[in-house]
Amino acid sequence: MFVWSVSTGLGRDDIVGFSNNKYVIGRPPVSYNLYKKDSGETILDNIIGYKKGKTKSYVRNEIEFVVINEIKGSYELYKIEKASEKDIERLKEMQKLE
Repeated sequence: MFVWSVSTGLGRDDIVGFSNNKYVIGRPPVSYNLYKKDSGETILDNIIGYKKGKTKSYVRNEIEFVVINEIKGSYELYKIEKASEKDIERLKEMQKLE
């Protein structure tokens, strides 16, 4: 008997999921990475913090940050040096990963 299943929940090494677990912060051997759950494609590596919201979530490393639209399931990548004042405030409120 062959059983095929698709997991939409968090995996053993996943820390937090965004947009119904479409995007996930995982705990690889060296650093935290944000990746697409279905393809495994890395979106942002060396994650140092995140802020989960109802409509928008933020994930950052030292150089860039990602804004995830929780409703649409899309994301945008930005350089921290070009962040708006509103985005800077969100980045300051982030939960730190160590």
